[in-house]
Amino acid sequence: MTVLERLILYVVQCLRDLEAFPSRTRILKIIYLIDVEYYRRHRRTLTGEKWIFYHYGPYLMHYPQVLERLALDLEETEDTTTRGHSVYSYQARGDQDIEDIVPHHSDHVIIDTIIKRWGLEDIKDLLNHVYFYTEPMSTPQFKAPLDFSLIPPVEYQPIRHTESLAPPKERQEYYRHKLAEAFARQRAEAAEAECFLSVHPFEADEHCTEAMRRLDSEERCELPLGAEVRAVSDDVATR
Repeated sequence: MTVLERLILYVVQCLRDLEAFPSRTRILKIIYLIDVEYYRRHRRTLTGEKWIFYHYGPYLMHYPQVLERLALDLEETEDTTTRGHSVYSYQARGDQDIEDIVPHHSDHVIIDTIIKRWGLEDIKDLLNHVYFYTEPMSTPQFKAPLDFSLIPPVEYQPIRHTESLAPPKERQEYYRHKLAEAFARQRAEAAEAECFLSVHPFEADEHCTEAMRRLDSEERCELPLGAEVRAVSDDVATR
């Protein structure tokens, strides 16, 4: 299966996932935009196909034959518009993936972004963008190949090497030691409090009990395991 065929199946599946209408025109124009952006980064198209200026701008003359070859993998549905014109939509059979033909994650992200950007767009706006706002269509001749070399390359910014903000290793070890001491002290204090409260239950009046319940509901604080809260009468609390 060619790269173009694999890409058609993938675009159709993505459009269906978006609940978009995968018509013949939308599929082809989206693949053209993918080729444009892929050329911008790699100085070659992803499909390797020869695009010409024909139907609504960029076109592949063998596109209908490619769709026919995909009959086993692509379910075709014919509908009729309100004006009585036939329009075809497609459904890919099985899960589609292009990891092997697009190994770079950044390229995969760009492809998915193009599909999401134009999948639900009005078809007239998609055709307008393709026709007037892509470099290969800037000086086209009818039925002549499109010149992808008109696409300027991506200008990559050099990576700036900056000094590390991490402290020296000796200082890092000092911080680790101080943190370990703090955690050990916290565990010891918690164990001591747990032991004390298990022998000497904490007593509080009803106002203190209500305040602690409110604090517990707001901050989800808990007493140490084994602690017990008892409500006492006012005369006991004043002793």
